[in-house]
Amino acid sequence: MENQFVDNYVTYVTKSLHEQLRFPVLLSANPEKAMNLHELKDLKDFLAKLSNDLKNPPPEISGPLAPLKTGPDLYASVVSSLVNEDGTPVEWEVFFVPPEGGTEDYTITSVFRMAQVSIGQAKPGWQELTRSSNPIPLAKGTLDLGLTISFRKTESDPSSEVTQVKVARWGLPWLIRDHKAERLSNGAWRFRVELRDPQQNLSGHAVFEARPDPKHLLPEANVWPRQ
Repeated sequence: MENQFVDNYVTYVTKSLHEQLRFPVLLSANPEKAMNLHELKDLKDFLAKLSNDLKNPPPEISGPLAPLKTGPDLYASVVSSLVNEDGTPVEWEVFFVPPEGGTEDYTITSVFRMAQVSIGQAKPGWQELTRSSNPIPLAKGTLDLGLTISFRKTESDPSSEVTQVKVARWGLPWLIRDHKAERLSNGAWRFRVELRDPQQNLSGHAVFEARPDPKHLLPEANVWPRQ
């Protein structure tokens, strides 16, 4: 009877996790079917209860329960990097990283010198990318919101506008998933956005740095749970 109870419990937990886990907790899952904040809070509560249930089980059932410990702990770690204790989404900020002079990246960002980075529905003004040799803050918002990155050659020339990044929800996890963002030692993420100017046969990248709340650093991509 005891073994049957344990088997049923393991089956219940496994099924519940399978039904709840989607992007961005699973990095390789479909972003178009991403979890919302309410679903993340439900998952957070479920994982907290599971962790409590699995504390100090009797020796005779600790073996069968062992597979339930590692995965849920990792899921809980990801959830806590996406939302605060109260369930509100973690904030992040996007910076443009000026390139070194004489490089292809320098040339292309001198052509597409204006950028507009929108997190969620916010519509900030166009920013001059060549105005500083230091990282330039472009937008701030919360992780659950979408992200749009557009470029122009000049602010007054909408015909030159190109939108290279456009995602509806979970902007930074999406960048990590699809743009192979590189995690820095301080927990920030660097990602490269390709730009081309066919008229001048030029190409290169605009490099951005995403900085999440340092109290909620996202996991490295190679340890982020996947499907």
